[in-house]
Amino acid sequence: MRSTTRTLALGCAALLTLATAGCGEDAPTTSASGSTTSSTSAGGAHGGQRMSSVALGSASRAGLRVEVAAMRDAVTFTVAEGGRMRKHPPAPGDNAHVMVLVSDAESRDRLPDAAVTAQITGPGGAPVHNGPLYPMVGMGVGLHYGDNMRLARSGRYRASIVVGPPQVGRHPELADRYTKPVRLDVPFAWTAR
Repeated sequence: MRSTTRTLALGCAALLTLATAGCGEDAPTTSASGSTTSSTSAGGAHGGQRMSSVALGSASRAGLRVEVAAMRDAVTFTVAEGGRMRKHPPAPGDNAHVMVLVSDAESRDRLPDAAVTAQITGPGGAPVHNGPLYPMVGMGVGLHYGDNMRLARSGRYRASIVVGPPQVGRHPELADRYTKPVRLDVPFAWTAR
């Protein structure tokens, strides 16, 4: 039994090493998209409702990748604050739930427990959001950082995302990765309803 467990552990470590080999991309890459990333459907774990979201764009730099997406409706979400869970209903005028997915650029493994802030400007440079995003999970989107916002006008927006070093333990192959804050800029188009 011990030999089987050790063989399995070594095999998993080898796969992880292969999956993360060559990470460390420093040149920023950016893409914009307007595709729907998941569809609304009943079901899922425990009969929960999957929410529809629109992929807005992505960028990669210094071994990190961020994807910006949005749900076309603001949502009430719950976050841990002061040792208890607190509901955050949408503010008046909020019409979207903006989400930032943070992952390793090579493996696409999601990265938890990072301080993620966003400065989002709308058409003409109008400020939309400037501050931290809440870490959360959602049906069909998984781990992300997000908040409700008002994306009132159709046009070109820019999200400047700063990802702080994730505060999680790391295996040796990742010990020197994600150790400094990284800024990634993601321009995107939004069509208001």
